[in-house]
Amino acid sequence: MGSSARFNLVSSCNALQIAHFIRRGCFPDRHIGGELRWTDGNSVGFEVNGDFLVFRYSSGGESVLSQVRTETTPTNFNGRRRWFTCPNCGRRRAVLYVSRSGVLCRACLRLVYPSTRERAFGRAVDKRDRLYRRLGVRVRDGIERIEKPKGMHWKTFQRKLEEIEDAEEGVACALFPHLEALRRHLED
Repeated sequence: MGSSARFNLVSSCNALQIAHFIRRGCFPDRHIGGELRWTDGNSVGFEVNGDFLVFRYSSGGESVLSQVRTETTPTNFNGRRRWFTCPNCGRRRAVLYVSRSGVLCRACLRLVYPSTRERAFGRAVDKRDRLYRRLGVRVRDGIERIEKPKGMHWKTFQRKLEEIEDAEEGVACALFPHLEALRRHLED
């Protein structure tokens, strides 16, 4: 049925992505600082010190200082992947969020994605449309025939067509309660 209104959306907080700091060349063993600015006018200062990032910003007129540890995990073929470690729960995360209580993960801040607030019918339509777009089909144009994209294996194409059939069935199932309610309303 969707999540309760007491949960905020991830879009209500500014996100810090570990990939941003990696692209800036902050790791490994670099001691650099800077500032991140978002389009909403908020900003956060940061300083990288080895495996730690220190974030400084103001929230509600108060100065906030939050220290976040990073760690790496091995990948295939001898690579390494860097993660934030949430200061509150200690879980590895690729994204942390700036809040009044510090820089924390989505779970600790009780943030949810906008799709969790959508009704079943909207989610079903979004899923169906996403599957069509992956095959290069624009749903709004009316679908007469779906062509296999160049370079796609036939087995993959058949699997994607089956996924679309399942999604179409999901849309119909999600629409049925609305149609049933409309029928009852018209009978009254």
